[in-house]
Order: sequence, then C-alpha cells, then structure tokens
Amino acid sequence: MSFTVNLYTLSKRDNSTKRPTGTGTQFNCIIKTGSGILHPTITLDLGKTNDPSQYNYAYIPNFDRYYFIEEWYFDRALWTATLKVDVLATYKTEIGNSNLYVMRCASAHDGNIIDTLYPAKSGCSFASVTKTNPWLSASSFIVGVVSKTASIGSLSYFGLGSGQLAVMCTNLLDPTTMITTANLFDPTEASRALQLSLIDPMQYIKSCIMLPVDYTELVSPGSVDNVYVFNWDSGVLGTRITPDTRLTKTYSFSIPKHPDTTARGNYVNSAPFTALTLTIPPYGSIDIDTSVTCNASTLEVSIELDPLTGKGILVVSSNGIILNRLEAQIGVPISLSSVTRDYVGAASNIGGAIGGAVDGAFTGGLGGAVLGATSGIGNAVKSLMARANTIGTTGSFVSNRGDFKLDAQFFRPISDDNTHNGRPLCDVRTINTLSGYMIIQDGDVAINGTSTEDAQLRNYLETGFYYE
Repeated sequence: MSFTVNLYTLSKRDNSTKRPTGTGTQFNCIIKTGSGILHPTITLDLGKTNDPSQYNYAYIPNFDRYYFIEEWYFDRALWTATLKVDVLATYKTEIGNSNLYVMRCASAHDGNIIDTLYPAKSGCSFASVTKTNPWLSASSFIVGVVSKTASIGSLSYFGLGSGQLAVMCTNLLDPTTMITTANLFDPTEASRALQLSLIDPMQYIKSCIMLPVDYTELVSPGSVDNVYVFNWDSGVLGTRITPDTRLTKTYSFSIPKHPDTTARGNYVNSAPFTALTLTIPPYGSIDIDTSVTCNASTLEVSIELDPLTGKGILVVSSNGIILNRLEAQIGVPISLSSVTRDYVGAASNIGGAIGGAVDGAFTGGLGGAVLGATSGIGNAVKSLMARANTIGTTGSFVSNRGDFKLDAQFFRPISDDNTHNGRPLCDVRTINTLSGYMIIQDGDVAINGTSTEDAQLRNYLETGFYYE
C-alpha cells in the first residue's frame, strides 16, 4: 500500500500539542506488511544522495495522524522509518475545545490556593506595625462612695479627674469643712477633734479604681452630677457611672504583606509562610489566624471598657470575622488613706487607768495601783497618737505598659518554575483559552481514536502537558 507522507524538522516536547506548520516535504511511501496505524513502518525512495536524518516528524494524511519518527534505517537502497503516533498533536483540536478541570496552569492561576509544591527556605524576615499605648498618656478615677444619691445599693459611683479627686479628698479632710455637721452633729456640742474621732470622712469612700483614660472620655456616656459623700456635698462635680456605662476604643492595624505576594499570590500571606502576632497590653501576645487575614488589608481591634469594674473586653476581627475575644483587668485599684486621732478611745482609756489605779490601791497595794495606772496611761497615749486609715489596695500598672504592636514573620518559599510546573488554578476552563503547561484532574476527552490512543491521551493530560 502506497500513500503520501509529509516529513518535517520540528523541535517539540514529547508532552506537547504543538503541530508543524505548512505541508513539509512530501514523499511517496509504502507501508510495510504487519504495520499498524499507531506504530507504522514506512519505506521511502529518497534517492542515493538525500539524507533523511534531518526529518524527525511526520504527518500521514491517509491516517489523519501526526507521528514522531523513532528511527531511520537503510535497507537495500531504500530508507525505512519507524513511527509512533503523537496523540497530543493529533487530537489538539478536541483537547482545545474541551472544558476540563485544570489543576495547575502556567498562563493562569488562583493566588489564594496554597502551593505546597515548593518548600520554604530556612530563616525569615520581619515587619511590624506599632501604635502608641493609650494607657500611658491619661488617667481618671472611679470612686464608689456611700451617698444619699446612691444608685447601686448604698453606693454611688463617680468618674473624676485627678484634680477633682484631690479636691474631694482635701475637702473631706479640711478642718474647716464640717462633714460631721452634715451627719447631724451639732458643732456647739462637740469639738471638731471629737467629731472626727467619731466619724472618719474617708470611711465613706469604699473603692477607687484608676482608669488609663482621660476624664473627658467619661463625660460623654455619663451625666455630670454633684458628688455627695453620705449626705454631704463634697463641692466636686463628677460623672455618674452606672452598670450600663461603657467606653469603647477602636484601632486599625494595616496588615504587612509577604514580600512574594505579587510574584506568588496571596497564599504566601497565610501559614506556613506568614505568622502574625498581635500584642495588646494587658492582654499579652495573641496569635492571629492567617487563613482569615491572608486576603485582608486591615486588622480591627476593639476594646470595650467597663469603668465600674475596670475590666476590658478585647475583640480582634478581620473581614467581619472575630478572631479572638479576651478579658483583662485594665483599671488598677488605688488605696486612699486618712490620718485621725481616737479622742473618744483616749478618754475611755484614761478613765480605765484611773479606775484601775483606785481598785489596785484597795486590793493589791501601791504596786498594783502603779501597774494599773501604768497600763491605763499607756493605752491613753496610744489612743492619742495619730493613726492611718487606709481604704483599698494599690494594684500594678506593669501589665498595661508596652506599645500596641502587630508583628509579621515571613518565611520565603524557594524559587518556582512556572513554565514547567505551572501554578494552582483548580477551576474548569476551556483549554484553548489557556496556554503552556497544565495538569488536568480528569483527562477524559472525547476523540474518534482507538482505546490505546484514549488511554495515552488521558495519561498525558493528567500527568502534565503543554498546550502550544
């Protein structure tokens, strides 16, 4: 059987759909007995001077197939070629018109898909975004006082600035301020010293918390009112604090991006190539889920502060997704003290000393009287000494120190080879809209070929081929 064969000199990959252009060089050939369509052996009369080594590719119109030339050999003045069908070139049109699920592709990719083909290098680089700690620049005080205007049990809670707190404490301890008069004492019936011995003005202050926020921030959510200590007007205006009073502080951190984002895709902004750590005093260091933030540009931080207790709830979010929610003590308890003398106790102790001395004289002699008097006088002297009355304890400010900071740690993937490996696409595409290297998930293309060709074609598509 004789027919025409077109011979070409073509540079192409084994796993490529590339076809030669033009008709090449045409020769008449004879197919040898026993040859098949997929692996034909053909004999050509090229003449004595024609060298067939320049030809490495063939097209047989009668079979409508493209072939690789495997070998040339010379036999009885004729050149014989063994051929192997090129299924990718033969069925290029069918492949190009197919809608297939493309796993990897050189001409298109989805940068959000993590590419695990390339490991990360050892070592890393860093970036950070820092904001000034607001807890260190301002302060206010929340005092709980026994008051006739009580709103929570027998207490009223007021927000005061440092100056207001100082004025209130000064007024409470000022000798010219008769807080005892407001507590139904008649100044004509008892001295000021005796009144203060019976009533310690500071005892009406039951708690004091220092908040690291400016007093002006308390004015907006609360109402300004006179601060009454028991039923005495302290002469100070404060912001009334209720259980519903809240202060909210918000911060936005620009998320540092991986140096290889443009070249490789957004996936390098997630683990294992990126690690994010947020530090917010006093909440400590918080690991951020980079699978949420890889496509985000900002990290949102919200702190809701309860002035009544000094506790704050931290909420970290990105793209509307809450990443973490923590609670910590932001307000710090402060101790308040006053110095008084127990004149009533002194009088009582002196009386006891006199009685003890008289009783000792009748029952135990002079020695007993002296000992009893000595004991009584000692107690009286102790009562006459100034004593400090302290309200509350002082907490620590250490945990509130340090900047607000978002730290990024970047691990660099090794260089990729997009030309020969492609990048993740994972999408159904029409193949002729793409180019270059690609891998198909299910290479089931409808062709009018043999089952052997179908199996070969499927293997090429699923293990990687070049659409050229």
